[in-house]
Amino acid sequence: MRIRKDLLLAAFLFVVILVTGISIFFSPALDTGGGEVKIIVRKGETISQLASDLSKDKMIGSETLFRIACFITGADSRLKAGRYTLQHEMSYAALASLFASDNYEKAVVFDLYNGIPVKAVFNKLLMMKLTDSSEIRSLFSDSLFFASAGLKFPSDLEGAVLPGSYIIYPGENLRDIIRKGIDSMNNFMAVNYKNAKMPVNLTPYQVVILASIVQGETNLKREMPAVAGVYLNRLKKGIKLEADPTVQYALPGGKKKRLYFSDLLTDSPYNTYRYSGLPPGPINNPGRDAILSVLNPDSHNYLFFCASPTGGHKFAETYEDHLKNAKEYQAWLDSKNIK
Repeated sequence: MRIRKDLLLAAFLFVVILVTGISIFFSPALDTGGGEVKIIVRKGETISQLASDLSKDKMIGSETLFRIACFITGADSRLKAGRYTLQHEMSYAALASLFASDNYEKAVVFDLYNGIPVKAVFNKLLMMKLTDSSEIRSLFSDSLFFASAGLKFPSDLEGAVLPGSYIIYPGENLRDIIRKGIDSMNNFMAVNYKNAKMPVNLTPYQVVILASIVQGETNLKREMPAVAGVYLNRLKKGIKLEADPTVQYALPGGKKKRLYFSDLLTDSPYNTYRYSGLPPGPINNPGRDAILSVLNPDSHNYLFFCASPTGGHKFAETYEDHLKNAKEYQAWLDSKNIK
């Protein structure tokens, strides 16, 4: 009787193993809805996490069979971060073998520094061979793309892309890459604008414009709220911003190390020495800290600031004190023969 039970148990286990094997190696495991699907495996992600994600997305029928297949193929110890292309109705074995292989697309990190002009964004894409000049021309003539991104004109791209690190995969088109930066900016503004504590009522777009000026003035996070406070005080009092970065942006010959009085006469709507209020658009793509400094500026009575020879800026409430600070800085520039 004992022998018979053992035989039955062995037969049962054999059938289970046989059915499992058939399911793993022959039964379709993947339901992509037809065609192929690309999925991204994140750095540090495990087979268990991947199995859970695929199951939640209803792409595989059994997490257990998938994990067994990954154990057999070695995928559980060889899984790499990247983008994988999954074919419709792959078996569990084929799916696991894919994740155990080197047949995936490696990510490229696309870093955008704070204050990067939109022209430099495209130059970097060209240098990294993530696009070409014909694709850029096509983008700038694509009115539907700008409308879908909430932008009216191609020039609106200045200030629309949030600096940071973006993961790009081979084959991604230019529109998808740029859209990542635009969506990041929109999401960041949507979260933070509602909690703004500005003394002047600015629209989200105006916040980005002013943040781009703050970004042009300083890279020091600690003094950005003070700089933003100066400009907001001037806007509130109806005083021209007189921001040097806007003049640099307006200069026909490009940015200069040192501005002279003649440069301040440049006739451009971006020249805030000649025209009151904010310029018509951002002068760069400001970073998170610059934007937050405008949304939550320091509260003070400063109306002026000037670069300091020791780094950062000196702030002043009166024009007389500002002139003293400016004279000190100009003398330092002369001593260094900076033209």
